[in-house]
Parts: sequence; C-alpha cells; structure tokens
Amino acid sequence: MPFEIVESPGFLHLMRETAPFYTVPNRHFFATCEIPKMYEKLHASIEEKVAMGVWFSVTADQWTTSSADHHSGGCETFISFTVHYVTLDWQLHSHCLETLFFPEEHTPDNILEVFENMLHEWKIKVKICRESPRATLQT
Repeated sequence: MPFEIVESPGFLHLMRETAPFYTVPNRHFFATCEIPKMYEKLHASIEEKVAMGVWFSVTADQWTTSSADHHSGGCETFISFTVHYVTLDWQLHSHCLETLFFPEEHTPDNILEVFENMLHEWKIKVKICRESPRATLQT
C-alpha cells in the first residue's frame, strides 16, 4: 500500500471517527522515519542470525513482470537473493535478503556484481564458484 494512503480523505475520515484525538503522521514521516527504522531493526536481526551460520548456500531468482509498465511501455525485471544456512547445532535457516529492480542485461558478470554487493552488505564471507561457458571460475 502506498504511503500516500495516510493523506487520503477516506483514511483521514476513518481516523477522525475512530481516534478523534490522534494526529495522523504524513507520508513523509513514514517514508523517512518509521520505515527506515523498521528496516534497520530487521536488517540487524537477520545479520545477527546469519552470522551464526557455518555452511551457506545462496540462491538467486530472476523474473520479469508480465504486464506492461504504463510509463515506459515495457516490462520490468527483478532479481532476488535468498541465503540458506546451517548453524553448528544443525538448524537450517533461510532469509530472502534482497529483491532488486534489475534492468541490466542478465549476463553472468552483471549478476555476479549484484550478488557480490549483496554479500558484502550482509557481511557474508563465502567463496563464490560459478560456471561460465569457458570454464569454472572461482572468485
């Protein structure tokens, strides 16, 4: 739901009826204060959990929207990364770490760059092996 909903007449009417003494924050408050705070709290929590991992596997999924974008007339492409890991006590965990707009060409090098940035942001230190048409590369 877009942040603008808190400024719509219907929502403001609902809030006046249900909580007349409550002042509804504007969309900028949610966009610049609350949502970033929620993100940082969740990021820290997942980062702490991932740090307990011993054995890792990371999967990537790519997809393209099926409906045309009304601004550009084309479809939009996204990429998502999920980390799977096992802790010392053999507990399996998975977290979707990133879902990003990915308009670049889907070459191995472009995917690897986004992948390496995600690993760095989440402080995951793993050896990356990938297949290429020429040979298996270790990065």
